[in-house]
Amino acid sequence: MGKLRLKFVYNIKKAKLPSKFYDDNSLTPYLSMDYIRGKDVVLKYAEDGDLVEEDDILLLWDGSKAGEIILDHPKGYAPSTTAILSKNHQKLINDYGKFYLKFMEIELKKNTNGMGIPHVDGNFLKSMPFLLPPISEQKEITNYLNKKCSDINEISHEIKEQVQILKEYKLSLISEVVTRGLDDNVSLKDSGVEWIDKIPENWRTSKIKSVCSINSGEYVSKNDYVDNGKYDIMGANGKIGNINKKNVYEEVLIMGRVGAKVKTTGTFFIVKDVWVSDNALIIKNNTHINLRFLYYVLKLLPYDLLASGTAQPLITATTIKNQYIPLPSLKEQEEIAEYLDEKVSSIDEVIALKEEQLEVLKEYEKSLIYEYVTGKKEVMVDD
Repeated sequence: MGKLRLKFVYNIKKAKLPSKFYDDNSLTPYLSMDYIRGKDVVLKYAEDGDLVEEDDILLLWDGSKAGEIILDHPKGYAPSTTAILSKNHQKLINDYGKFYLKFMEIELKKNTNGMGIPHVDGNFLKSMPFLLPPISEQKEITNYLNKKCSDINEISHEIKEQVQILKEYKLSLISEVVTRGLDDNVSLKDSGVEWIDKIPENWRTSKIKSVCSINSGEYVSKNDYVDNGKYDIMGANGKIGNINKKNVYEEVLIMGRVGAKVKTTGTFFIVKDVWVSDNALIIKNNTHINLRFLYYVLKLLPYDLLASGTAQPLITATTIKNQYIPLPSLKEQEEIAEYLDEKVSSIDEVIALKEEQLEVLKEYEKSLIYEYVTGKKEVMVDD
């Protein structure tokens, strides 16, 4: 098995941003990272740029995921945050190279430069060792790994589908219980609110501002962050640091108000004794509503309609205050919250178990690739 430097196996070219973008789909598409990752974005087109072929490999050059190897992408102009790796060794089989680089991904991520925005170390990349066995062995290795990885991916796909079904079931369960209650035989009436639909006859609807106070969190300077501080700093998506002061003393519900998740599902946490940043709203309940019941209700609001802005979606306190929610008696709210706590916890346990299975499969795939591209194991060929 020959040992070469990567620069003798692949040409490496850092991609540049096209000079201008167009809506003309007769031109070459510009492959933004959001587009490659399957996000719902409008495809742009250009007349110039650095072309990546389907058999080429993209290496994420800048950002928090610098060093990531991207194998699946269409033909088009490469993202400006990537480098194009195109093979320049006639004795390299494409699939073998892809497996080998995926194995080396962890080393590339470890050896990035830069404090604020990490980027790939070009010298490290070029001098990376590349084990190149004879073509016959490369074929045996790639045939074997393609089959094994295909099996792993099929199992992973099935588990992901199960996780998605469980998540949808959880949301439908919450929706049914917080709008219909726990009595299947109760008479229903029209709520007058589109997303709520029908509610039990003895329930009413209320604007959130009638049962809660809602205020924005407060800005906190990076200078106030303290390692192992007394209190957590909570942002739109959860804990973002520690601090030695707090602006929330009693139990409250906080809701993310800025960011991509805000526009899709919303983000919520019940917290106490924390500092809530200005990226979240602080919601305090009054005596007419149970905090955990409100937590489940808020998961159902139509956030895609409530959020403003596209680059950085935002939900305002005023918007949330004026939304209508179903309001049963306080006793029923407590019963519903208790019921959902138990049911949701059980569903989340199953989801967590399946997500652990996905991680195990991912690690197994990595170890499998490592063992065969490094020669630790040999493919057994039947006579």
